[in-house]
Amino acid sequence: MCFAKKLDLNNRGQSLIEFAITLPILLILIFAMMGIGFYIYDMSVFTFASNKALDTGIGRVVSAAITPTDIDNIKNDALNYTNAAIFVSKPKIEVNNNVNSSTGESRLTVSIESDYNFKISFVNEIFGSNPKVSSKNSYIYIK
Repeated sequence: MCFAKKLDLNNRGQSLIEFAITLPILLILIFAMMGIGFYIYDMSVFTFASNKALDTGIGRVVSAAITPTDIDNIKNDALNYTNAAIFVSKPKIEVNNNVNSSTGESRLTVSIESDYNFKISFVNEIFGSNPKVSSKNSYIYIK
């Protein structure tokens, strides 16, 4: 019984040292998972924004020819939906309406791209030197 008490006294600081060793590794894993989660969230926001902007464009294209004002409205719709993204800079939005005269096929494309910055440098290094969040959706129609 006396031997067991001596053993406890010798191992008193062991758990504190183990915690000090594992805490930085645990924090790195937690922040990396958060960064990846926010990246996936921002990608889904951009995908949703390009889909909704494309829906707006489809309504305009089907009813009549698309005008520069319609393109601006589609870009504004996309910009409104991208406001829900968290760690991105101002997005670059492009709307293209390409017509293939030989087949009569038209393609309306909405693409959104932005830089991703998680505010914690080592997490950004996981994604590479200049990570991007982007989405591109197209609608093909025949008039």
